[in-house]
Amino acid sequence: MGPVFTVRPARPDDREPVLAFCRDIWGPGSGDYLEETWEPWLRSDTGRLVVADAGDQPIGVCFVRLVSGWEAYLQGMRVHPDHRRRGVATELARYCLDYAVGQGRHVVRLATAEENLAARRAAEGLGFRWVVTFGVWRAPAESFGAPATFATAQDIPAIFRLFRRSDAPRLFAPGWIWKTLTWDMVEEAVRAGQVLVRPEGFALLHWRPERLWLTWLEGTEGACGGLARSVRSIALKEGHEEAFALLPTDPPIEACLLDAGFTRIHTYLIYEHRLTGEPARDSTGGNRSGGFL
Repeated sequence: MGPVFTVRPARPDDREPVLAFCRDIWGPGSGDYLEETWEPWLRSDTGRLVVADAGDQPIGVCFVRLVSGWEAYLQGMRVHPDHRRRGVATELARYCLDYAVGQGRHVVRLATAEENLAARRAAEGLGFRWVVTFGVWRAPAESFGAPATFATAQDIPAIFRLFRRSDAPRLFAPGWIWKTLTWDMVEEAVRAGQVLVRPEGFALLHWRPERLWLTWLEGTEGACGGLARSVRSIALKEGHEEAFALLPTDPPIEACLLDAGFTRIHTYLIYEHRLTGEPARDSTGGNRSGGFL
């Protein structure tokens, strides 16, 4: 027997019934960021918000975002607690994959918490494979001597040499959306004042109203440690109590962050689905939540 629901684009009147089952999905009274993202996602011209419709109410939701000319990203998947284990997440994801193919994208990614075994099984069942693990780190804001400086156009050649020689995975997550880091993005970040630089190292920053995030760290061990400490100094200067980092969990980066006083507080697994007809590209150069981030 097939699913007793259909998947369709979301409508304005879906908002309240969807948010009603999302508000307690992370625990009683926890709320959900979908309350802030619903309207932008509904109106988005770079993605599609979809719901699973059981006929009398929406029972699931997901947003597929087009993050580059060849990449898409699934986020905000939620399934009503009374309708789990009925294929709702699977059908939502299939709809989103078809949408991504129709928009000419060749790879779709998603992130889920390491402990979310149900979401991981669902992703793997849809053909997604794990590609990298990211950690969320935090440290008290604190002033350190000899801070890194913000890069200028004069620093671009040195940063380019570091970027080109790196063997690090090239996925990063500005604003919790994982995508491939390209040189164009780094150069644009330099010009926007979002890159810290020290001899033999550079870091990308991402500002949110309530937090300062370190989203890329590259260079020698000494340079990376100094850059991470500088992020703590900048956080203090800007009035934050803590600095945060969202970075891959490879040992050199973890060692630098630990040495700079950061503590890992969460771990997320990044999965990707390679779609038919993908061009050759170098990506190196439900539990209680009921779904994916």
